[in-house]
Amino acid sequence: MFNGNIVVEEENQPTREDNVFNHISELFFDKYNINIYLSACDKLMYENGMFYSYLDVIECKDTINKHYEQKISEFVKPDFEYFTIKDTGYRAKYSENIYKIDVFGVYCDNTSFINLLMNPERCSTEDIGSLYMAKNSISEEWGYAGNGFETTTGKHLK
Repeated sequence: MFNGNIVVEEENQPTREDNVFNHISELFFDKYNINIYLSACDKLMYENGMFYSYLDVIECKDTINKHYEQKISEFVKPDFEYFTIKDTGYRAKYSENIYKIDVFGVYCDNTSFINLLMNPERCSTEDIGSLYMAKNSISEEWGYAGNGFETTTGKHLK
């Protein structure tokens, strides 16, 4: 279960923030469950903001089924996690605004939350990774960048 803080770095549109927050929270709710990763395959987008084809979704799911156990066993799970959400201000050809989600893990000597508050110097924070997400401008469904997004200005977000 997600056990961290949320920081939303966007000023203008609180309705959008809530939607982005809700969508990304669903992803992180049970983040170590293989089914979360398998269902994310259905929401992967190409660089232009269109959703993956049926064949690419099947390939994604096959890859996860093949490598999930090894990858999750190699991953050192943090004691606490949090993520930030930032509107990049960019769009892909078939997307609305693209958001960057940065994920951080907090590793502590003693894993109690009170210890984290009382002795933060005994904890370290590490950048776990980033992902990009956007709403498809045709279907208005949220999705994740499979290999980054190519913005309408020519910038590649990966």
